[in-house]
Amino acid sequence: MMYCGLDPQDALQLPRTAVSKGKLDTRRGKTGVPLWVPLPAPVIEALAAEPKHLTTTLTLCANSYGKPWTVSGFRASWRPIRQKLEEAGEVQPGLTLKGLRHTVATILREMGKDYATIAETLGQKAEAWLNTTRAGPTHPRRWPRQSAISTPR
Repeated sequence: MMYCGLDPQDALQLPRTAVSKGKLDTRRGKTGVPLWVPLPAPVIEALAAEPKHLTTTLTLCANSYGKPWTVSGFRASWRPIRQKLEEAGEVQPGLTLKGLRHTVATILREMGKDYATIAETLGQKAEAWLNTTRAGPTHPRRWPRQSAISTPR
C-alpha cells in the first residue's frame, strides 16, 4: 500500500499473477483504471521473504493461516504495528492503511511530480482527487508538509 499507492482493498485482493519480474500489473478496483508499477526494492525483498503458502491461496497477501486477508482482519493486525511505530516516532499518530495511499501522493508531490503523473500512478481518473490529499493544491493545509512517514534527514 505504502510503496505502490494501492487502496487497502485492492492490495489485499491482488492475485499472485499481478506480480511478475519486479512489476505490478493490476486495475484499481474503484475506478477500473489500469496500473503498471515497477516495484521498489523493499517490496521485492518482502515478497521474496514471504512464507510459501498453499497453492490454493490465489491472493498475493495471505494471513498466517495461508488464507486471503480480509480488510478488517488486516486492519486489526496493522493496529499494534502502527502503535509501535507511533511510539517510536516513525509515523504520525492515527495513520491509517488508506492514509498510506495518500502519503504516496504527498511524497510524489514533494519529489516534484506533477498532478497528472501522481493521478496516473495512483490509478485515478482525474487530478481532482488530489485535492483531498495533502499533495493537492487546494488542500486546506498548504506546503511545507510533514509526511505521515518519518524520513531520514
